[in-house]
Amino acid sequence: MNLSKLAVTGIFVLVANHCWAAEDSLIDLKFDLIQENIEMKGPTAAGGAPIAVQKPVQRASNCTVVIRAPNDVRHNKETLGTTFRDNPIISKPAVTDWLQDALLDMKKEGLNTSLATNADLTPSPAVTYLSADLEKIYVWFHSMNIHGTLVVNTKMQSGTGPEVPHHYRVISSKSNWASTDSEYVTTLNMAASRLIKQIATDIEKQCAAKVDI
Repeated sequence: MNLSKLAVTGIFVLVANHCWAAEDSLIDLKFDLIQENIEMKGPTAAGGAPIAVQKPVQRASNCTVVIRAPNDVRHNKETLGTTFRDNPIISKPAVTDWLQDALLDMKKEGLNTSLATNADLTPSPAVTYLSADLEKIYVWFHSMNIHGTLVVNTKMQSGTGPEVPHHYRVISSKSNWASTDSEYVTTLNMAASRLIKQIATDIEKQCAAKVDI
């Protein structure tokens, strides 16, 4: 083997060792809102490049939402799927903490959100209560893309009214550049960002109507 081939082989091994997720990928699953509804503004006053600006969310109703701690009802609570090399993907923090942070981030969807406390044991007529069961969360591969699937069942209760069930299934996709742990997290955060948009829309309808939806 000549030196040029040896150098290429060495570079490939180095990249593989640092980029591809290792065995039993232990990912740091933290929620970060992925904005997909953006517009380009610019150029800037100084003549620079256009910048991406998130369109503000405006909702007709002023909703106060109290979020109860999510439940993990998955059949497989051990992994979030497998890597490109078929190694298990495991979340260091509890996936319910990640989902709870996502639901709290509905404040960016124009809702007033807070976590349930002992004071919320007695329902208030001015508040919508949200309960969530995490049914599925996993990533999977097809061709050169990573896909994420998130299935959540919720119950919404306005004041002392009945609980109204909803079922959500969202899928996200992105290019698989190097099968790194951060790409798995980004893919799942894309799914969660789409999820909370759907949930926020249904909560707004319930708040505005003050009746079952």
